[in-house]
Amino acid sequence: MDLWLIVVVALAASLVLGFVVVIVRGRAEAVAGPAVQTTATSPAAAVEHGDSDEADLDASVRRLVGQGHRIQAIKVVRERTRLDLARAKSYVDRIADGASPAQSPPSAPEDRISADAMARVQALAAQGKIIPAVKELRQHTGLGLREAKDLVDRMTQSAALAAVSPPAAPAVPEPAAPAPDEVMARVRQLAAQGRKIHAIKELRQHTSLSLKEAKDLVDGF
Repeated sequence: MDLWLIVVVALAASLVLGFVVVIVRGRAEAVAGPAVQTTATSPAAAVEHGDSDEADLDASVRRLVGQGHRIQAIKVVRERTRLDLARAKSYVDRIADGASPAQSPPSAPEDRISADAMARVQALAAQGKIIPAVKELRQHTGLGLREAKDLVDRMTQSAALAAVSPPAAPAVPEPAAPAPDEVMARVRQLAAQGRKIHAIKELRQHTSLSLKEAKDLVDGF
């Protein structure tokens, strides 16, 4: 009997202790107020919502780089400027290195090289001289090694496609229209031979006369 009494007392004490813990915790939460949401905002959301007032790509990239989100910064540059991966990375790298970026996104490599220099690069690429072409391109544009090589590779592919493409067929000159006097001479000759149908066809082929007009003219010969 004493053992059962001890068990019952222990269970009752456990229940009372549980209720006390629940009540104390509820009061503590009521005093502290609603929990502050600590979920970290993703870099993409920060750019979408936090940058709407700034409308400044450079500032957005600097902030993301400063937060260690370099990859996200590259994505933002690509989304806003439609640059390819290499040029977007170069843009972010310049900002990360402390360089003063231009107000607008970087220009295409073709805009940073003279026509003569680009022609030399294209000629080297067409000849399969990849390394000299890459060196020439980097010298005039300041591109990184990988960017320059990618561009030269595209030039090489274009040259290869042009080499295997069939040459365009030369334009066949249209025969010169006969002089009006020659046409009328043939029409008169056909009419004189009694070949009026052929004369009418000949006349309509070289003029804009209707069938009736051509027939009336041939009948008058």
